[in-house]
Amino acid sequence: MPIYEYDCSGCGRTFEKLQSMEERIAFCPACGKEAQRVMSASVGYIMKGTTHQVSGRGARGPDSCCGQTSPCEHPKRCCTK
Repeated sequence: MPIYEYDCSGCGRTFEKLQSMEERIAFCPACGKEAQRVMSASVGYIMKGTTHQVSGRGARGPDSCCGQTSPCEHPKRCCTK
């Protein structure tokens, strides 16, 4: 379930709420009035570590069937484990 951001017109408070996409109404936890959903900034993420490559595929380690440290060019031919 996504987290939505809301602004309360009653008290001016901004808050977040975890709710299903079908739910469209939220009430302010401070004053109890109906709040308006607002567009919030998108948050990106970066995958760090040796198993994540730019291609998005996991890299093969030295214990893999072909011993490569980067994604295999021909996984069906040499990486059939």
